[in-house]
Amino acid sequence: MRGIAFSLVLFFAGHVNADCSPAKNPSRIAVAGGSITELIYLLKRDSQIIAVDTTSNYPDETSALPSIGYVRNLSAEGILSLKPTLILGEHDMGPPEVLEQLKKVSLEVKRVKERQSAEGIVEKFACLAKILHVPSSETNRIKTVLQGQVADLEKIKKRTNHGPRVALILSFIDGSPILAGNKTSGNGVLEMIGAINVFSDIEGWKPATREVF
Repeated sequence: MRGIAFSLVLFFAGHVNADCSPAKNPSRIAVAGGSITELIYLLKRDSQIIAVDTTSNYPDETSALPSIGYVRNLSAEGILSLKPTLILGEHDMGPPEVLEQLKKVSLEVKRVKERQSAEGIVEKFACLAKILHVPSSETNRIKTVLQGQVADLEKIKKRTNHGPRVALILSFIDGSPILAGNKTSGNGVLEMIGAINVFSDIEGWKPATREVF
C-alpha cells in the first residue's frame, strides 16, 4: 500500500457527478488522477482500468496502459477512442469543456469528493469501493489497516508540540522548484505528520521566485 497515505486530492465542484453511488458500468475505466489509480489497484479492480493519465505512475504496471494525457488537459477524442464505460477522476480533472463533451455522448463521469486529511483517504477508499461495486467483505480488512494508519498519524501529531518547518517540493521545471502552498495535497501531507509548511502563505503549487522566498 505504498503511497496510499500520501495520495490526497481536493474536491472541485463542477458539472459532473460527485457522489459515491455505484457506477452504471465500471467494466472499462479511464482514470484521471494518480491517487484514484492507486486505490483501484488496492481494491483489486485494476483489471477494469483501460487507460490512465500521466499522474498515474504507481504501481509500475500502469506504464503499460494507454495514456489519456495530463489530468487537467484531457482530450475527448483520445478518451472516446478507447471506448471506456466510466471516467473516474480527481477534483482537477478537465478542462470543463472536455467533460461536457463526454457527458453529451452519455459517458458516465465521476469525481470523488475529498478532504485533505488522513481520514479523507479512508473516506475516498470507501467511496471508490461503492462506485466500483466492491462488497464490504473485500474491503473491511484494508479499511481497518488504513484506519490504524490514521490513528498512528494522530499519535505522531500529538507527540509533536512544535513540528518541524518543512518546504515540500513537487518537482523541478527549468531548474525552478515547484512548491506546495496551502490548499494542496502537499500541504495536507505536512499537516498529517504535524509539520509546519513554511510556504503556507502562498496558495496552490507555485514555482519558486524571489517573491516567494
